[in-house]
Formats: sequence, C-alpha cells, structure tokens
Amino acid sequence: PPRAGLPRGAARWGAERAHPASRAGPPVAPLRGLALPPRHAPMADPGAAEPVRRVFSGAPWESRYGYCRALRRGDRILVTGTTAVAEDGSVHAPGDPEAQARRCWEIIGKALEELGAGLQHVVRSRMFVTDISHSDAFGRVHGEVMSEHPPCATMVEVARLIHEDMLIEIEAEAWV
Repeated sequence: PPRAGLPRGAARWGAERAHPASRAGPPVAPLRGLALPPRHAPMADPGAAEPVRRVFSGAPWESRYGYCRALRRGDRILVTGTTAVAEDGSVHAPGDPEAQARRCWEIIGKALEELGAGLQHVVRSRMFVTDISHSDAFGRVHGEVMSEHPPCATMVEVARLIHEDMLIEIEAEAWV
C-alpha cells in the first residue's frame, strides 16, 4: 500500500538510501525526475583547493582533546566552541553572563583576525548556555557585537559545559 501522503511508488527523502533491513515491505522507487538536494555545497577540484590553516588560543583543552580554536580553508572559517577562559587558563568572570559572553567574542575575534577576517565576516553563531534565564544578557552582548552585521544565530540551553563555572560557549562560522 502507498505511504500516507505520498503517491504510489514514491519514497520519502533518503528512503532509497536506507539499509534494506530497515525498510518495511518491498523497496520503494524514488520519485522520477526529482533530484535530491546536495548534502554539501559543490567544492572546487580538491587538487586546486587551498590548504587548511589552523590557529590555537592556548586553552588547555585544545591540546588535551586534539582540536584547534579555528580553521580556514578558502573563504570559509570555522571557530570551535569558545568559552570564557582567562589568560591564565581559569574561568573568566564566574557568575557574570555578560562578561563571559564578551570574553568569548574577544577570543573568537582574535582567532578570526589571525586567519585574515573579523567579526563582520561572521555569518552564523551558535550559543550554548547553561541557564536560559540569562538569555537577555547573552543576547544583549551578541547584539552589541553583531549589530552592524547580524548573522544567523541560535541559542540553546545545555545541561553543562566543560567547567561548572562556565555559563556560555559560542561557535562561529565566517565567510571572507
């Protein structure tokens, strides 16, 4: 029998790629003449692509867990989740959501600068917060930093970050 809401013989997106054991009944053919959207933007010839450039902030977790603060390939820069770490490696301003958010943006700005960009190039930010009741404070700082060039943004509450005194972690993506 046809699946609810689909014409006879039609498949839901991705169903044609599902493992045969995960399907109920006989295989279903995909819609004819309907192309699936690309999973990723087309990439240039890998042999011609620029090498990946990485920067490190010196946070203790970078070397311990094997990641960099940010990386750039071509015109795209990804900044890893950034928390409010002070110069000495301690948590910056425990209990102060605005100060922690500002410190995150300072670290992100420095990483972008090292890769030839600035905060004006950020097109997406993600804020992971441990207490959503501080959303106005986090949002206020985001607005101050990004008001001239607002990116797409997300704020979600999480149970905990890597240190109990950390209130926010911010990821950023930039195009130059």
